[in-house]
Amino acid sequence: MTDAEPSKADVIAPAPAPAATSSSGPPVVINDKIPSGQVNLRLLLVSGKKSDVLVLPSDTVEAVRKKVFDSWPK
Repeated sequence: MTDAEPSKADVIAPAPAPAATSSSGPPVVINDKIPSGQVNLRLLLVSGKKSDVLVLPSDTVEAVRKKVFDSWPK
């Protein structure tokens, strides 16, 4: 196995898109269902709350940074 090939433990089975998303910013997942072709980035806030941001594998670091910043609680 090479570094580019994920092991069976690393592969997440595709799941249907969740019904709960935020309309004011990037999609935020409230549950553990991750749409196919996207990566779930889970942020753990100091308050103990969790915030999940969906990004594409092709997103740049700058694009991911912007999505995290835009979805951060005010």
